[in-house]
Amino acid sequence: MNGLTCLDRFCGCGGFTLGMQPAGFDVLAAVDFNAEAVATLNAISKVRTACEVSGQQVSDHFADVGKTVNRGSGSQRQIDDIMLARYAC
Repeated sequence: MNGLTCLDRFCGCGGFTLGMQPAGFDVLAAVDFNAEAVATLNAISKVRTACEVSGQQVSDHFADVGKTVNRGSGSQRQIDDIMLARYAC
């Protein structure tokens, strides 16, 4: 760790958290009211930890990708996403 810390408020399923951890930040907390999103974040975090503990490369199982989504105004924007590259379980 580089000594930097952060909080992820309104974390959803953890895009900010999952981006900050590989950058060396210690995420002190990730908070959201959406129970399904938090459950997804917890599952992804556990699988990433299991990969690391077992000596597997996380990137062999998760691919950080981007995709274009449509906005209500008719414009588009690029967002970060996670693609399971293999079975995560």
